[in-house]
Amino acid sequence: MTITAFIIAIQWITLFFLAYTSIVLVRNLFSFSIVGASDSDQNKGNVKVSLLIPARNEESVIERCVKSCINQDYDNLEIIILNDQSEDRTGDLLYELQATTKKLHVLEGAGPREGWLGKPWACQRLADKATGEILMFIDADVWLEPDAVRSVVHSFKETQSDAITVWPQQHLGSQKERIVLPLVYFTLMTMLPAIYVRRDPKWMPSFIRPYFRTAFAAACGQCLAFTRSAYNSIGGHACVREEIVEDVELAKALKRNGRTISMHLGIHKIHCRMYTRDEDILEGFRKNFFAGFGRNVLFFLAAALLHMIVFILPYLLVIIGLIIGELFVVLLSFFAIVLIHLQRVLVDKRNKWNPWYGLLHIRGVLWFQRLGLTVLADHFTRRTVLWKGRPIQGK
Repeated sequence: MTITAFIIAIQWITLFFLAYTSIVLVRNLFSFSIVGASDSDQNKGNVKVSLLIPARNEESVIERCVKSCINQDYDNLEIIILNDQSEDRTGDLLYELQATTKKLHVLEGAGPREGWLGKPWACQRLADKATGEILMFIDADVWLEPDAVRSVVHSFKETQSDAITVWPQQHLGSQKERIVLPLVYFTLMTMLPAIYVRRDPKWMPSFIRPYFRTAFAAACGQCLAFTRSAYNSIGGHACVREEIVEDVELAKALKRNGRTISMHLGIHKIHCRMYTRDEDILEGFRKNFFAGFGRNVLFFLAAALLHMIVFILPYLLVIIGLIIGELFVVLLSFFAIVLIHLQRVLVDKRNKWNPWYGLLHIRGVLWFQRLGLTVLADHFTRRTVLWKGRPIQGK
């Protein structure tokens, strides 16, 4: 096989992969629904909801988050926040807010119990104090529209699911945010058919489905709600006490136990700005990027190689094809690039981002490749990674 033939073969593999992800994306545009429309007659709420928020060093965002919770138009609601040994003004702000409403209860954390990571332990403590029939966990950098809780309750009724997870509408400020964060949603919407998070694929033989059930598990810990019975049936956060990517592992635990989880977008309902500083973006993804691949080096390297072939190589091959005078190589590469950017435009429009951000896509791909080298170095050198002043040493 000549080098040109090999290059063309690689390009066809790339186009086949992009055709698959295009099909997944189009399907998700219809089935990955926005969290349920809120019924106007649900204001009083016959189901009690506990809004549960772990908070550590969140002084810059906690007031916006809590006020949005207090302003919910769902009456049957309690709000419980755990101040997890914050070293800034988070605790002071929480007690000031607690004095304004009876709905808000502030707990003081004493650090994670031995054998637990900080967030799972904080969430377990919150769940133990909650009295609601629905336990709705949100992060401190999330803020809610007034009808957000009603919308989540409506989604439980509409889907008859045991758990609901919502991917918030991400707000992007700095250029680094626009480069990096959309790739998370891009990967989600082009790789994972959202409908299979809730149910098994009908095309898959029934005797095989149980073995692949958790392969389609997904969740976003920024907004994750359970019925009390479903949460208790999996053992609560105790079943993920050492997991860094605890949200996905909770989804897997639900599916293993025959429970259902439904996944939605939070457009115009639930909002988040994950990071405001460039260094936080790096450290935030650094702590869980490798863990998201189960710390499997071969799987991680294979995914990185596929990433390079599909999203980086076409740009190089356009130049190489022009240099060696192979017009077919140029055309195949150009078609791949067009498909990538068409996908990105659709993802950006669905998530209410400026479609021009898609021009930064290749920079985001290169950023994650560099991150991959960083986390592999962390793994092989056993370097301790810190998050909010605590070491991350989970599974």
